[in-house]
Order: sequence, then structure tokens, then C-alpha cells
Amino acid sequence: MASEGRGPMNLVAVGAIRSKLNEILSNPSHAVTITFRSEKLPNSKEEKLLFASSAFSWFLHVLSDRCFGKAHRKDGRHIGVITIVEGMGRNKRMHLHLAIRSPGEMTETLFLKKINSSTRKVHSFGNIVVKPWIDNGWTDYITKEKDFEVLWEYCLSSTQ
Repeated sequence: MASEGRGPMNLVAVGAIRSKLNEILSNPSHAVTITFRSEKLPNSKEEKLLFASSAFSWFLHVLSDRCFGKAHRKDGRHIGVITIVEGMGRNKRMHLHLAIRSPGEMTETLFLKKINSSTRKVHSFGNIVVKPWIDNGWTDYITKEKDFEVLWEYCLSSTQ
């Protein structure tokens, strides 16, 4: 997918991916890392990617529902987010990296509570770390591993 077989000659492709991610979601409010519980994971990379996609889909649904209520389902409102999966190889800890934007009308404290309560609804999620967004260096960090995958279907501009 995003970076399979990345080597020195594919750095241009990685740069293009980073640019596209920054274009999709400008000015995120938070950087998030969510680690999966290892006992819940399948074995193959393909199954892990499907597992991560399914778990994140549920998390995003719950979070959007908690942030927007009926407008999420009725009008399709959602949180702005970019989603990367890393650590799918052997002896690695699979995790998600997110750049996420809080709804403009919501306080940071309330948004953090909604993120934390939403992650508890996904039983395969383990540890979560949420930090304020500092700069676009996060995009470089979350695409550093050679086996990262972008979950393009969950890279969304916010609809606020």
C-alpha cells in the first residue's frame, strides 16, 4: 500500500504522501498514538491491516457520534483526522498514529474526555497517548517506519 518496499529511491513517494496528508488535514489540534493489545492481533500483515482498519472505523464512529450527535449520522459530520498504521512486522507492536482536529466549538478538555471514552469502546486498543499538536514534524514522525500504511479511507478533512 503506502510504503511497501520503501528504500532510498522511494523517498520521493514518501514525501508525496506526507504532502498529501498535510493537505488533507491542515491545522490539526492533537497528535495521538494508540497501541493495540498484542493478544488480540491476527498474524499476517494483511489481516492486521484489516483488523486495524475495522477497529479504527468503530473508534471514529463512536468519537464522531459523541462529538456531533445526530448530525454525525444525519448530515455525515465527522472529525478531521489522518490515520497511519505502524508496527505490523514480526516482533513489533502494532499501533496507530493520528493527527486529529477537534470540533471548533468544543473545549480541549471536553474533546480529550470524548477521545478517552471513545477509545474504551474499542477492546483491542491498549495504551493511548494524546498530545497537543505542535507542528507538521508529526507527519514526518508517523511515516518514519518502512512498513507504515496510510488508512486513506480514514484520512478526512473535518466537516464542521
